[in-house]
Amino acid sequence: MGTRRIRDPPSASSSPVDSQTAAVQTVLTLTGYWTGPVDGIWTDELTDSLMEFQTALGVEATGAVDAATLAAFEEAVAAAKTSTATTTTTTTTTTAAPATTTTTAATTSTT
Repeated sequence: MGTRRIRDPPSASSSPVDSQTAAVQTVLTLTGYWTGPVDGIWTDELTDSLMEFQTALGVEATGAVDAATLAAFEEAVAAAKTSTATTTTTTTTTTAAPATTTTTAATTSTT
């Protein structure tokens, strides 16, 4: 049984504007793998960026948005959410020591 592909890249010569392609561009932009425009047009450069992203995710670099890529991406997002969900709050309280007053009584004797 072959690999089921969710999204094969269209040929560069017949690249209509596509919302799914724009979504791929957005994900790759947010993860630092795409610096081109988010315009919904699939290019050879987008395929190259997707393949770099797939390699970083540890899946086969097919250049297509397939089930393995989606699963690895979802795992990476879940891991990122877990690591940023833990926060530490530190509170520092400073108090001044109460002031002390010393009273000295003098006794005088007269004879």
